[in-house]
This record gives sequence, C-alpha cells and structure tokens, in this order.
Amino acid sequence: MVDAPAHGLAVFTLAAAAILFVGNPEPPPLWMGFAGDLMAPLRLQNQADLSRLYAGAEPWLRADDLNFINMESPVQDDRPPSGYPAFNTHTPYVVAAIQAGFNVFNTANNHANDFGWSSVRGTSQAFSELSQKYPIWFSGVRPDENERFSDAVIKIQGWKIGFLGFSTFVNQPEGKEGVALYPYQDFWGGKNLGARLEALNRVRELAEKVDWLVVAVHGGIEYDPVTQPWERRFFDELARAGADVVWVQHPHVLRPWWVVSTKRGESLILSSMGNFASDQTEDLGPSEGWRNRADTGDSCLMRIRVGLRHGRLTLEGIQPVLLSQYWDSHGEQILPTADLAQKGPVLWRGFFSDDEQRQESWAHLKGRTGER
Repeated sequence: MVDAPAHGLAVFTLAAAAILFVGNPEPPPLWMGFAGDLMAPLRLQNQADLSRLYAGAEPWLRADDLNFINMESPVQDDRPPSGYPAFNTHTPYVVAAIQAGFNVFNTANNHANDFGWSSVRGTSQAFSELSQKYPIWFSGVRPDENERFSDAVIKIQGWKIGFLGFSTFVNQPEGKEGVALYPYQDFWGGKNLGARLEALNRVRELAEKVDWLVVAVHGGIEYDPVTQPWERRFFDELARAGADVVWVQHPHVLRPWWVVSTKRGESLILSSMGNFASDQTEDLGPSEGWRNRADTGDSCLMRIRVGLRHGRLTLEGIQPVLLSQYWDSHGEQILPTADLAQKGPVLWRGFFSDDEQRQESWAHLKGRTGER
C-alpha cells in the first residue's frame, strides 16, 4: 500500500525489532491503522448518510491494509436501536464502517452485554455473518460460555497477524461470561493477580503462533488524559508477554503513547486513541472549546508501518493522523483537524485551532523505555 498524506506530521522511524520471521519469500510491508471508540448514539445511528461520517478519513483508511476500531455497542438486529446508557445497533451501522475501510473490530467492552446474553449472542452472530461477506475479523465475545474465546489470526500478504481483545469490566453481570473479561486491576490500583496472569498467559500463547500480535484492552478511567502508573505497568507487561501493539480504548480522550523495548524487540503502547465517532461534542458551540469534555471530539488514526529488515520483523514507522469530529445540519463528519482549523467554517476555526494545538502536543508525548 502507498503512504497516505501525512498532514504535516512526520513518520517516526524506529529501530529494528528482534522478532524472527519464518517464511519465504519476504512479504511486502504492511500498514495498519488504530482508531478509538466507534460509539453508537442514536444521533449517529439515525444519520441519513453514514458514508459521510468517514469520508474525511478515507484517504488513510483506504491506504492501510488493516484498520482496527472498537465497536462500542452490541449489534443485535432483532432488538430496536438504542443509545446511552444501554446501546444497541444494527448491522448496517457496522457495514458503513467496513465500507469505509475498517476491517478488524474489538467487541469486548463495558457495553458488550448491555442487554445481557442476547446482546453478546447478537454481536457474535452479526460479526460471524459479516465475516462471511466481507474480509473482516473480530475478537472479544463468544455466544456460549462453554466455548473458548476465539482469537483472530489474519493471514495477509504472507504475514500471520494475531488479534485478541478483552475488557477489564462490564456494566452489568448478566451475560458477562460471554465477554472476554480480565479485571486485572481496579480503579484504585488494587491488583487481581488471577485475571492478570490469565490475560498474560493468553497473550503468550497466541504470540507463539503469529508473526505480529495486537492486543486490545478496554478499560481505564473515563475522560482522564493521564495514563496511571498501574496501567503503564500492565501494558508494559503485555508487551513483554508478546504483544507488539497494546491498543487501549475506553477513556474517550487521547492519552500518551510510547515504545517499549523488550527482548523480542520494540512494542507500541497506545494508551487511548480517544473517540473515533461519538456525539459527546455535538452540543458545543464554536466558542466552547474550553468546556469540559471538548477533548472527547479529538481523535487520531495511528498508522504504523511493519516490515522485514535483515530477516527480522520490524516496526518501521509511526504516523499519527490527527482528526476531529465536526457536526453540521447533516450530522457528523470525521475530518483532519488541520483542515478544520485552516479551512473550516470561519466561526469554528478558533475551536479547531485549539484542538490542533492540543493534539499536536499529544502526538509528541512519546517515550521509550529500556529493555524489560
């Protein structure tokens, strides 16, 4: 795939990772994109043209081989659509995301069982059927508690990309057995060693079977832009266990990202990509960029390039694509923040200039830790 426009942000080149690749001939590099939460408020579900929602991000989505997003709602076609606090959406909402370029879905999150087992089974059935029609993959739910949670192994261009998703909590107990759930730690830092070890063992097991492993973690403190020390420790543990990308959702705001050097090589930690699409800023006016939760409209598609170097699997480059949610009379659009700040409606340029400054500061909150 060709590189999409960078919108002024350079690709950060990293040192070679130390993961051996077994296979011949060497496959071409892969581009992967990581977004945040795809929320399903009724205002978005009822939007007349859902393709318009994604149009501003499509140049990058189309350029990537794999694009990951968190489906923050059950998908149950025989239940009416509903919004917060108990979500439900239908398959056309997912199909719009697929047609825009998203093809890997995390389905394990706190809303996965909003209506109990029927939500979990509906989501499992919907994504299973969609995967027969489209080249998509998902992880995070199971239709029966006696079934093993399935991990996705994506075979693409000679690679085997592993993907598993889990949540750290759910909103209600019914049907929680159908959600991949590892409550490794509570919000006050108390450890659950059993869940922690179970998650790490599952990562180790899948890492041995694939060339590259993405682990989705749904959890953390909502609207908190700070990654807590106990979260950092666990994310780094996942990297040491074999995760090449630790991709976190739930805070609804952007949080720092960093690179961990391990014995395997280098792993990327994305501690929150914010909301990709939501209605949490829909009621804000152009002079209210300072308001609480204005940053829930900040988003990013974190693109990475993965390739082989001297026979070793390598994280070759990282490109943050900064995006913002913009509402008009036709609904929501996800657009490049720089475009909105420079060429958007005049009344809104100050609002999105603030967004741009906040996002550019975030994009450089990267760090590197020593070998673990």
